[in-house]
Amino acid sequence: MKRNLILVFVLVSFSLYTKAQGKFDLHVGGSFPTGDFKSVDSETGGGASTGLDIGLKYLYPVSSSDGLSLTGGIDWHYNGINQTIKDDFRAQATASGYTNVSIDYFSYINVPVLVGLNYQLPVNKTFAIFGDAGLGINYSKVTDLTMRFSVQGTNATATETFDSSIKMAFQVGAGLLILKQYTIGLHYNILGSYTYTGKMTATAYGQSQTSDITPTGKISVNILDLTVGILF
Repeated sequence: MKRNLILVFVLVSFSLYTKAQGKFDLHVGGSFPTGDFKSVDSETGGGASTGLDIGLKYLYPVSSSDGLSLTGGIDWHYNGINQTIKDDFRAQATASGYTNVSIDYFSYINVPVLVGLNYQLPVNKTFAIFGDAGLGINYSKVTDLTMRFSVQGTNATATETFDSSIKMAFQVGAGLLILKQYTIGLHYNILGSYTYTGKMTATAYGQSQTSDITPTGKISVNILDLTVGILF
Protein backbone atom coordinates (compact mmCIF):
# COMPACT_ATOMS: atom_id res chain seq x y z
CA MET A 1 0.00 0.00 0.00
CA LYS A 2 2.88 2.38 0.69
CA ARG A 3 4.15 1.77 -2.83
CA ASN A 4 0.72 2.74 -4.18
CA LEU A 5 0.85 5.96 -2.16
CA ILE A 6 4.28 6.83 -3.53
CA LEU A 7 3.15 6.10 -7.10
CA VAL A 8 0.13 8.38 -6.83
CA PHE A 9 2.18 11.25 -5.45
CA VAL A 10 4.78 10.81 -8.19
CA LEU A 11 2.06 11.05 -10.83
CA VAL A 12 0.52 14.11 -9.19
CA SER A 13 3.96 15.73 -8.88
CA PHE A 14 4.58 15.12 -12.58
CA SER A 15 1.34 16.93 -13.33
CA LEU A 16 2.42 19.87 -11.20
CA TYR A 17 5.74 19.98 -13.03
CA THR A 18 3.91 20.35 -16.34
CA LYS A 19 1.70 23.15 -15.04
CA ALA A 20 2.45 25.47 -17.97
CA GLN A 21 0.58 23.14 -20.33
CA GLY A 22 -2.52 22.65 -18.21
CA LYS A 23 -4.80 24.19 -15.59
CA PHE A 24 -5.70 23.76 -11.96
CA ASP A 25 -9.27 23.39 -10.73
CA LEU A 26 -9.68 24.74 -7.19
CA HIS A 27 -13.08 23.69 -5.86
CA VAL A 28 -15.14 23.76 -2.68
CA GLY A 29 -18.57 22.48 -1.75
CA GLY A 30 -20.69 20.08 0.24
CA SER A 31 -19.66 16.56 1.24
CA PHE A 32 -22.75 14.35 1.55
CA PRO A 33 -22.32 10.90 3.16
CA THR A 34 -24.35 8.05 1.66
CA GLY A 35 -25.18 4.44 2.54
CA ASP A 36 -23.38 2.91 5.53
CA PHE A 37 -21.33 6.04 6.09
CA LYS A 38 -24.53 8.00 6.78
CA SER A 39 -26.40 5.21 8.58
CA VAL A 40 -26.80 5.21 12.36
CA ASP A 41 -26.71 1.40 12.55
CA SER A 42 -24.58 0.45 15.57
CA GLU A 43 -22.52 -2.18 13.70
CA THR A 44 -21.83 -0.84 10.19
CA GLY A 45 -23.12 2.73 10.31
CA GLY A 46 -20.81 5.71 10.50
CA GLY A 47 -23.46 8.25 11.47
CA ALA A 48 -21.70 10.91 9.41
CA SER A 49 -23.36 14.26 8.75
CA THR A 50 -23.13 16.63 5.80
CA GLY A 51 -19.73 18.26 5.72
CA LEU A 52 -17.19 20.16 3.65
CA ASP A 53 -15.09 19.24 0.61
CA ILE A 54 -12.09 21.29 -0.51
CA GLY A 55 -9.97 20.08 -3.40
CA LEU A 56 -7.40 20.82 -6.05
CA LYS A 57 -7.24 19.01 -9.39
CA TYR A 58 -4.74 19.44 -12.19
CA LEU A 59 -5.83 18.90 -15.81
CA TYR A 60 -3.17 18.15 -18.40
CA PRO A 61 -4.61 18.15 -21.96
CA VAL A 62 -3.73 15.14 -24.08
CA SER A 63 -4.26 17.31 -27.17
CA SER A 64 -5.65 20.76 -27.91
CA SER A 65 -8.55 19.50 -29.99
CA ASP A 66 -10.21 16.38 -28.54
CA GLY A 67 -11.16 17.65 -25.07
CA LEU A 68 -9.40 14.83 -23.21
CA SER A 69 -7.13 15.54 -20.24
CA LEU A 70 -5.12 13.55 -17.76
CA THR A 71 -5.89 14.52 -14.16
CA GLY A 72 -4.24 14.36 -10.78
CA GLY A 73 -5.81 15.74 -7.65
CA ILE A 74 -6.42 15.70 -3.94
CA ASP A 75 -9.55 16.43 -1.88
CA TRP A 76 -10.16 16.98 1.82
CA HIS A 77 -13.53 15.78 3.12
CA TYR A 78 -14.60 16.73 6.63
CA ASN A 79 -17.76 15.20 8.10
CA GLY A 80 -18.99 15.46 11.67
CA ILE A 81 -21.51 13.06 13.21
CA ASN A 82 -25.26 13.55 13.07
CA GLN A 83 -27.49 14.54 15.95
CA THR A 84 -28.84 11.02 16.46
CA ILE A 85 -25.37 9.73 17.37
CA LYS A 86 -24.77 12.69 19.68
CA ASP A 87 -28.08 12.05 21.45
CA ASP A 88 -27.18 8.37 21.87
CA PHE A 89 -23.89 9.27 23.56
CA ARG A 90 -25.63 11.57 26.01
CA ALA A 91 -28.38 9.02 26.71
CA GLN A 92 -25.79 6.34 27.50
CA ALA A 93 -23.95 8.72 29.82
CA THR A 94 -27.15 9.57 31.68
CA ALA A 95 -28.13 5.91 31.94
CA SER A 96 -24.73 5.17 33.48
CA GLY A 97 -25.36 7.73 36.21
CA TYR A 98 -22.88 10.32 34.94
CA THR A 99 -23.43 14.01 35.63
CA ASN A 100 -21.85 17.25 34.40
CA VAL A 101 -21.28 15.56 31.05
CA SER A 102 -19.22 17.39 28.42
CA ILE A 103 -18.43 15.67 25.11
CA ASP A 104 -16.02 16.59 22.31
CA TYR A 105 -17.43 14.46 19.50
CA PHE A 106 -15.35 12.74 16.84
CA SER A 107 -15.36 13.65 13.16
CA TYR A 108 -14.32 11.93 9.96
CA ILE A 109 -11.50 13.15 7.72
CA ASN A 110 -11.00 11.54 4.32
CA VAL A 111 -8.29 12.60 1.88
CA PRO A 112 -8.47 10.87 -1.52
CA VAL A 113 -5.50 11.27 -3.89
CA LEU A 114 -6.53 10.28 -7.41
CA VAL A 115 -5.31 10.20 -10.99
CA GLY A 116 -7.62 9.78 -13.96
CA LEU A 117 -9.21 11.23 -17.06
CA ASN A 118 -11.43 14.22 -17.82
CA TYR A 119 -13.39 14.78 -21.04
CA GLN A 120 -14.96 18.11 -22.01
CA LEU A 121 -17.64 18.53 -24.68
CA PRO A 122 -18.42 22.13 -25.72
CA VAL A 123 -22.10 23.05 -25.98
CA ASN A 124 -21.61 26.64 -27.14
CA LYS A 125 -19.22 29.52 -26.48
CA THR A 126 -20.43 29.82 -22.89
CA PHE A 127 -20.97 26.26 -21.68
CA ALA A 128 -19.31 22.87 -21.89
CA ILE A 129 -20.18 19.65 -20.12
CA PHE A 130 -17.56 17.34 -18.69
CA GLY A 131 -17.22 13.87 -17.28
CA ASP A 132 -14.32 12.42 -15.36
CA ALA A 133 -13.15 9.43 -13.37
CA GLY A 134 -10.22 8.79 -11.08
CA LEU A 135 -8.50 5.95 -9.25
CA GLY A 136 -6.07 6.10 -6.35
CA ILE A 137 -5.97 5.90 -2.58
CA ASN A 138 -7.83 7.41 0.36
CA TYR A 139 -6.41 8.33 3.75
CA SER A 140 -9.12 7.99 6.40
CA LYS A 141 -8.94 9.27 9.97
CA VAL A 142 -11.38 9.60 12.85
CA THR A 143 -10.57 12.40 15.28
CA ASP A 144 -10.55 11.85 19.05
CA LEU A 145 -13.69 11.49 21.14
CA THR A 146 -13.39 12.91 24.65
CA MET A 147 -16.03 12.72 27.38
CA ARG A 148 -15.66 14.57 30.68
CA PHE A 149 -18.10 13.75 33.48
CA SER A 150 -18.62 13.28 37.18
CA VAL A 151 -19.34 9.90 38.77
CA GLN A 152 -19.96 9.44 42.49
CA GLY A 153 -18.66 12.96 43.12
CA THR A 154 -15.39 12.39 41.27
CA ASN A 155 -14.36 14.01 38.00
CA ALA A 156 -13.43 11.55 35.27
CA THR A 157 -12.39 11.58 31.61
CA ALA A 158 -12.70 8.99 28.84
CA THR A 159 -10.84 9.50 25.56
CA GLU A 160 -11.01 7.37 22.43
CA THR A 161 -8.22 7.69 19.85
CA PHE A 162 -8.46 5.96 16.48
CA ASP A 163 -5.92 4.56 14.04
CA SER A 164 -5.67 6.02 10.55
CA SER A 165 -5.94 3.80 7.49
CA ILE A 166 -5.33 3.85 3.72
CA LYS A 167 -7.50 2.07 1.16
CA MET A 168 -7.99 2.07 -2.59
CA ALA A 169 -10.44 4.72 -3.82
CA PHE A 170 -12.49 5.49 -6.92
CA GLN A 171 -14.35 8.58 -8.10
CA VAL A 172 -16.71 9.22 -11.01
CA GLY A 173 -18.51 12.44 -11.84
CA ALA A 174 -19.74 15.04 -14.28
CA GLY A 175 -20.38 18.73 -14.38
CA LEU A 176 -20.65 22.02 -16.19
CA LEU A 177 -17.84 24.32 -17.36
CA ILE A 178 -18.82 28.00 -17.70
CA LEU A 179 -16.85 30.52 -19.77
CA LYS A 180 -13.93 28.07 -19.81
CA GLN A 181 -13.12 29.10 -16.25
CA TYR A 182 -15.82 28.19 -13.71
CA THR A 183 -16.95 24.68 -12.81
CA ILE A 184 -19.95 23.06 -11.16
CA GLY A 185 -19.24 19.42 -10.40
CA LEU A 186 -21.11 16.43 -8.97
CA HIS A 187 -18.94 13.44 -8.01
CA TYR A 188 -19.47 10.11 -6.27
CA ASN A 189 -16.55 8.89 -4.17
CA ILE A 190 -16.09 5.23 -3.21
CA LEU A 191 -13.37 5.52 -0.60
CA GLY A 192 -13.09 2.01 0.87
CA SER A 193 -14.36 0.04 3.87
CA TYR A 194 -12.78 0.64 7.27
CA THR A 195 -12.62 -0.92 10.71
CA TYR A 196 -11.73 2.02 12.92
CA THR A 197 -9.62 0.43 15.64
CA GLY A 198 -7.93 2.38 18.41
CA LYS A 199 -7.52 2.86 22.14
CA MET A 200 -9.77 4.09 24.94
CA THR A 201 -8.20 5.66 28.01
CA ALA A 202 -10.31 6.23 31.13
CA THR A 203 -9.04 8.39 33.97
CA ALA A 204 -10.71 8.55 37.40
CA TYR A 205 -9.72 8.53 41.06
CA GLY A 206 -6.18 9.50 40.01
CA GLN A 207 -5.68 6.37 37.92
CA SER A 208 -5.79 5.64 34.19
CA GLN A 209 -6.70 2.47 32.34
CA THR A 210 -6.32 1.84 28.61
CA SER A 211 -8.16 -0.75 26.53
CA ASP A 212 -8.44 -1.62 22.85
CA ILE A 213 -11.29 -0.49 20.61
CA THR A 214 -12.26 -3.47 18.44
CA PRO A 215 -15.32 -2.77 16.25
CA THR A 216 -17.22 -5.79 14.97
CA GLY A 217 -18.13 -4.36 11.57
CA LYS A 218 -16.68 -2.35 8.71
CA ILE A 219 -17.93 1.06 7.59
CA SER A 220 -18.07 1.68 3.83
CA VAL A 221 -17.14 5.31 3.24
CA ASN A 222 -19.05 6.61 0.22
CA ILE A 223 -19.50 10.34 -0.35
CA LEU A 224 -21.39 12.42 -2.89
CA ASP A 225 -19.88 15.88 -3.35
CA LEU A 226 -21.34 18.95 -5.04
CA THR A 227 -18.76 21.65 -5.69
CA VAL A 228 -18.12 24.94 -7.45
CA GLY A 229 -14.66 25.79 -8.70
CA ILE A 230 -12.41 28.01 -10.73
CA LEU A 231 -9.79 27.10 -13.31
CA PHE A 232 -6.48 28.95 -13.29
